[in-house]
Amino acid sequence: MVLACYALSYLTCETCVLLQDQTCKRLVEFTLHKSLSLSGAALGVVGNIVRWGCFKQFKCLIGDCQLLQCLRNKVLCSKFQKLRMEGCQIISNMAAQIRTLKNDIDEPSLICLLCKLLEEDDSDVRMEAAWAIFYTHSKTYPLR
Repeated sequence: MVLACYALSYLTCETCVLLQDQTCKRLVEFTLHKSLSLSGAALGVVGNIVRWGCFKQFKCLIGDCQLLQCLRNKVLCSKFQKLRMEGCQIISNMAAQIRTLKNDIDEPSLICLLCKLLEEDDSDVRMEAAWAIFYTHSKTYPLR
């Protein structure tokens, strides 16, 4: 599964590859896996989809796959710095890329968790949390 995720990560990097909804759903499930190598690889693919994918895939990730709930409940609370950082990057890219999804992202429990990371985590995670908060509340969307 890890190798399959890395293959999907390669395919989805800097290009819009349409994955089936069921594939997106499995990737989100894999982000919750106890294996750091699998959850990290799956988060990488999800991050690429958010960064380079189409609106249909965003809607699938947020709606059917419940990506935001997954990020809020498991990933951003993970003991692994890599997962917390990737989760913040995904939220940041979602808010920066698709303005119509801003209301889905700007929910109080998610923002409170990002603020907690901003206050308490290491510098790399704090930087990503700051970008995520900025993009969820910004009226302009400069891509970094």
